[in-house]
Amino acid sequence: MLKKLRVVILLLTMIIAAQPLTAASIAAQEPFAIGHRTDQERQERFARLTELTNELYRSSTAGNRQAGFQYIQRLQHAVDEQSFRALGSAEGWAAADEALASIAKAVRQGKSASAWRSSAAQLLLAFDALIYEEQGIWLTYHKVLLSDINRTMNAWRRQTDDNVIAAVATLKQLSDHIELVTPAALMQRDPSRVEALRQTYRQAAALLHNAQGGQYDRLYLDHALSAVIEAINRLFELPGQTADEPVMAPPIYREAPWRWVLMLGTFILTVLSYASWRKFNFEQNRLIQVGSSPEGRRR
Repeated sequence: MLKKLRVVILLLTMIIAAQPLTAASIAAQEPFAIGHRTDQERQERFARLTELTNELYRSSTAGNRQAGFQYIQRLQHAVDEQSFRALGSAEGWAAADEALASIAKAVRQGKSASAWRSSAAQLLLAFDALIYEEQGIWLTYHKVLLSDINRTMNAWRRQTDDNVIAAVATLKQLSDHIELVTPAALMQRDPSRVEALRQTYRQAAALLHNAQGGQYDRLYLDHALSAVIEAINRLFELPGQTADEPVMAPPIYREAPWRWVLMLGTFILTVLSYASWRKFNFEQNRLIQVGSSPEGRRR
């Protein structure tokens, strides 16, 4: 039995040796994230786009209008490349172009950086989504938006006379965050999902504003706020994902990792062989010990 196991192990070892596991072959068999790219030139263009967008945003936070003017011109020129326009969606690019035009206009008119900072942030998230796809930073805003709407609902449900005023006061932050992620979301998601969120928000906001005058149906307003939560969750689902599936990207394999299967098989056979030898050795020692003992000799 041991000889047969050794022969099998030897043959498997020879097969594996004939197909060496190089670093490249291992990398080719490991799961890769959606959006991973290996083309060096393409990566460099993406890096330049990211750098320009980051510098534009830094200019807005630093209040440097002159630097902002230079970066917006370079950025407008960079995104005209067809290699970028082929990615994302027409709706996403329309939103990005609108943000670019808004910044350029504000800078030309000599407006302060605070006037175009939100548009710079939109571009930062939109181009990040374009490059990194399902690993984009904008996806982290799922929890942010849920926190915003929960804050609104908690304020609305307070058993106080100022509950409506408190709820209305929370709306601006939610609205700002929705507009912030809109270009990025349009780059990756069906536009109907984005529009559904914006519409449900507008409806809930209108009902809350009307409630300040004492005209509201509590149950109807509860449903409107719940619809916003549903629209948020729907927006951050992966394309084609159902409601009961987790919001995460599944791994994708380039090829079947058959070499790892062989290695695992070899390991298992080695363990079994060692276990068989241990058992055989134990039995032999036990027989020797029993045979040499007084009790063994009596038997």
